[in-house]
Amino acid sequence: MPSAFRVLFELALQIRLDPALRSLTRHPATEVQTVEADLRRAILCDVMPAEASLTRWHKLRVFCLNLVNRSQPPLAAAAVLALLNAIQVAHADDDDRIRALGVMTGDDQQGRSPQEFFAAVHRVTSPQAVPALGHLTYLEWIEQRSLHWLAQPTHALEAEALLADLDVMSLNPATKIAGMGLPLAANFMADIGVSAFAKPDLHVMPIIGLLRLSIERKDEEREAFRSLISIARAEGEEIGHDPRFAWLQEAGGLRPRQLDRLIYLVGSDNFHLDGQRNKRRAPARRALMRSALIAAGLVGGHYA
Repeated sequence: MPSAFRVLFELALQIRLDPALRSLTRHPATEVQTVEADLRRAILCDVMPAEASLTRWHKLRVFCLNLVNRSQPPLAAAAVLALLNAIQVAHADDDDRIRALGVMTGDDQQGRSPQEFFAAVHRVTSPQAVPALGHLTYLEWIEQRSLHWLAQPTHALEAEALLADLDVMSLNPATKIAGMGLPLAANFMADIGVSAFAKPDLHVMPIIGLLRLSIERKDEEREAFRSLISIARAEGEEIGHDPRFAWLQEAGGLRPRQLDRLIYLVGSDNFHLDGQRNKRRAPARRALMRSALIAAGLVGGHYA
C-alpha cells in the first residue's frame, strides 16, 4: 500500500543514486547501503545538528541559533554561535550562563539591527514568572511543554493543542517572542528533540498542500502544520508494519518531525544536515516529489 513517507524515502534514494539525476544533488553516490544509512541518520536526527537538549542552557543555545536561521536574520548566525561559545567557556554553571546571556546587548559588525534578537533572548531568559504561562518562567514553561509532548505517542497528538503552544511563542500578545512566527516556533521545539512538532517551510507546504488539496493560502502555515500531524498519524501504523522501516519503529514510530525532515532533505539537498545544499535545483526536486506522489495516487484528497 503506498504511503507518502515510503514514496518520498524511495525518491530520496533515487536522487542520490541515479546517474540521470546527478545534476540535482551535491551528494551523488553509488552504494545503496551507504545512502540508506545516511538517510536514516538524517531522518532520526532529533536535535539541531552539533547541539544538545539535555539542560536549559542547551535548549537556550538551540533557541538562539533558531532565531537567526532565516533570511535577513537580526544577527549573523556565526556571531550568535561565537557569543554562545564565549559565554559557555567563561561560565561553568548553566544558571550563570543563562544570566550572562540574559543581560547581553550589542551591535552586529555587518550592520544588522540586533535589538529584536536580544529582546527575544531577554524574554526567554527572564527569571520572572509569567502569569500567562501558569506563573512559570519562560524556560520552565518550555521544559514543561517539552516533557509533555515527548510523552505523547503519534496517534494521540492533537494538532490544535500543539498549535496552542506554538501560539504562546509566536502569536499571543502577552507571551509572543520578538521575531518568532509559527514556523520558527515549530522548528525550535522540533530542534530541541520534541518530534511531535514539524516545521511548515517552503519545501514542506507545497507538498503537504498537494497531498491534502485543502490548504487555504490565508492560513497556509497553520493548515500545513495540521496536515503534517494528521498524515503522520494516518501513516504511522502502516509504516510500522513494514520490515524495511523497522529502524523507524525502533525509534518510536513515525513522528511529524520525521515526515517534515524527509520532505526537507529531498527539497533542500541537505542530506547530511551540514548546510551543503543545491538551492538552484530545489524547484526541480520539489517537482520530482509532486510527480512521485501523483504517480502513487496519493493526491486528490487521499488524506482528507
